[in-house]
Amino acid sequence: MKHQMRHELQSEGKVQDEREAAMQRDAEEHAYRLLRPGLPGLVLVWWAVGLFMPIGQARIELLFGALASTGIVIAVLSLPELIRVWMMPNVLGEPHLVMGGPKEV
Repeated sequence: MKHQMRHELQSEGKVQDEREAAMQRDAEEHAYRLLRPGLPGLVLVWWAVGLFMPIGQARIELLFGALASTGIVIAVLSLPELIRVWMMPNVLGEPHLVMGGPKEV
């Protein structure tokens, strides 16, 4: 939703038709499907190189880089799902206080 509004603002009043919107969504889904296994694979290779390299300054730098890239990959891969959950309407409404305690008969 936010992406669509931003795209409409950037296109200077040009309204995106349903076909263009569907093609854009499909392209984003295909890109995400490629990134989902590719990014963790890249990070695993980075960790393997860093862990099996002889001890030295280069190994420490590789491990720090692998650690940082792990955090970035986790954020990139979980962000679409987090945004989707955040944008969902609250069906149940606000939580209500339930009065507990013994019932009087």
